[in-house]
Amino acid sequence: MTRRGVADVVADAVVVGAGASGLACARLLAARGIAVVVLEARDRVGGRLCTLATSNGEAIELGAQVIHGRTASTWSVVEEARLRTEPMTGAEAVSFVIAGRAYPSTELPSRGIAPPWLVEAALVEDAADTSVFERLRSLRLSGATRALAVQWLTQVWGADAATLTVEAIADVRRAWDSGDGEWRVVDGFAQIATFLGDNLDVRLGDPVRRISWSPRHVEAITDRLTVNARAVVVTVPPPVVAHQIGFEPRLPGDKQLAAERLRLGGAVVVVHRLRHLAPSPAWALVLDGCGGFWRARAGSPFLVACVKGPRAGYAAGSMAEGGLADRVAAALFPAADPGPAEVVQVVDWGADPYVCGGFTYPSAGVLLASQAWAAPVDATLFFAGEASCGARHLATVQGALESGSRAADEVSAALSST
Repeated sequence: MTRRGVADVVADAVVVGAGASGLACARLLAARGIAVVVLEARDRVGGRLCTLATSNGEAIELGAQVIHGRTASTWSVVEEARLRTEPMTGAEAVSFVIAGRAYPSTELPSRGIAPPWLVEAALVEDAADTSVFERLRSLRLSGATRALAVQWLTQVWGADAATLTVEAIADVRRAWDSGDGEWRVVDGFAQIATFLGDNLDVRLGDPVRRISWSPRHVEAITDRLTVNARAVVVTVPPPVVAHQIGFEPRLPGDKQLAAERLRLGGAVVVVHRLRHLAPSPAWALVLDGCGGFWRARAGSPFLVACVKGPRAGYAAGSMAEGGLADRVAAALFPAADPGPAEVVQVVDWGADPYVCGGFTYPSAGVLLASQAWAAPVDATLFFAGEASCGARHLATVQGALESGSRAADEVSAALSST
């Protein structure tokens, strides 16, 4: 099965993908004395851990944004790597930009609008097996409350409210065990990937094209080399596996179905540079234009938009034309004249062939598909990544890290039995 002219590498295990899950898995395997090679399509490690280092020393996240929960497994890596963090403001601090004007959340009740996080809590109380959109329609809500809730849920969960299901969201919320609170990594999430990848054999710029396998033997084939190993850990998102990596023989039917069902929602991050420094911190859910969450830190010249769901792809093109960022900046800082805003960076994760979206979203059948995706095949093929977490920590960095640890344990047990 090996092609002539392509260099052979021999290892005990090969990991496909140098994101959080792949690096966490490889690090544990290497620590146990297992020879492991990591194959990464990009020219960097981290996957969706991606940080823009600005000229003023500010770290702006282009992928994963925050640590979710005071007991998240992410903290063990952060502390070992000695990275700096700071707490983020809670939901009550968010403002809402509607028709070019910013409204603090404290004004919502006086306008007859229920805060969207309270609507979400009410939504999942009965865990109805229906779409979020249909459930919202069945509740007695004002038009403004419903519109705000739709945009909030779309941005929080990363998909159209007609696609998200109440039952899946309720299951994810019930399974959560990382505590409350959110923190940003001051040094940048990418530093976590750098730390995890230190001293590992990571081959960058080597996308895997095909995996030929039989029980206890695999060949992971790229354009430049073939890695021969006894086990492979696939950590790239299921849509990438389904459409870009060939398996010989093919994956079992339940795996193929899971890969097709585990879709990732659209996600775009756009970084704008303001003409003046932001006079105060700002966090807003924008209902104008393509919407999304927008943030600026006090004293920073950057206004960052993160748009998820079906309008993400539109956001990537429309923001480059300007206009919306100027209106959002004017609404958030009406006395500062912060515009016009200049687009500094646009990252469209949905258009990235090595990811195909932002993160896995809770829709009908996804949690069962996630369990099927996580299951090993013939003690030879193993699977990790945030999509493999089931209800527990789906679509999070801690979920990805935990899945990498789980896969490392599975591989260790399989190799020790041969």
